[in-house]
Amino acid sequence: MTTAYHEYGDQRTQYKKADASPFAITDRITPCKMLGGEIEFLKVVEKAKNEGVKIIVDCVARISSSRHHRKFKDLLLHYLDEEGRRRICYGTDGQARQYEDTAMLNYRKVEAWDLLVDEVISFTQRTGVNGIHLDNGQAWPQILEPDMEELTRLDDDGEAAYTCEDIMNGEIVIRNENHGYWNTNSME
Repeated sequence: MTTAYHEYGDQRTQYKKADASPFAITDRITPCKMLGGEIEFLKVVEKAKNEGVKIIVDCVARISSSRHHRKFKDLLLHYLDEEGRRRICYGTDGQARQYEDTAMLNYRKVEAWDLLVDEVISFTQRTGVNGIHLDNGQAWPQILEPDMEELTRLDDDGEAAYTCEDIMNGEIVIRNENHGYWNTNSME
């Protein structure tokens, strides 16, 4: 693991992974600190507006898999690996570079959508950007097939391992790259 340092003014920040994906965001309401953070971002926005340039920023459905904000921990999407262990769904819906740098959120949960909307509104109001671009928008919402075999499993005592809400929320999904958008005629 390499460590990098970025300095802006009197701020010096240490990063454990200097080559992290730019889409591995830790919090959708905070401009990337590796690029100067909010102070530098606001300077860019102001300069652009002075020149008559409108600012549109990417809005991503995924977050950093390793250093995400704590508010995302109950919204992460999971699957069972080959040995039956619960794992975070990395990347996107199967078509990504630097795949393991990002994690998918469970958009079957209304809380994930509410958080996304709140973050977009907060970010745009605070920074004055003119709009957002839905990254990989053709695949939104990124909802993978629920693992019904696992979700309907009974524990040793004969009771359901998952609640009805867990099943409805698709707490465990099947990692299938050919699902959602990638399994439609639109992909062609």
